[in-house]
Amino acid sequence: MHHLHYAFVPVVFDAKKERYKVSATQVLTCHNLQTFHDDLDQDLKKVLHFYEKGVLNNKTLPFENVAEKN
Repeated sequence: MHHLHYAFVPVVFDAKKERYKVSATQVLTCHNLQTFHDDLDQDLKKVLHFYEKGVLNNKTLPFENVAEKN
């Protein structure tokens, strides 16, 4: 099965200090993190017409209860 790790540095411009800084809180929201896999899956299916299987599986789908994961 294919697996992907995506790394990035959340850089934003600080107008007050007139320089760039690293700030995950200004780039990402809880909503971004909660919807990442669904958004990625939908975007890949729109852009890559041959892409059918999807990125969602039993490890990326949200669990109702953590105990279910075991």
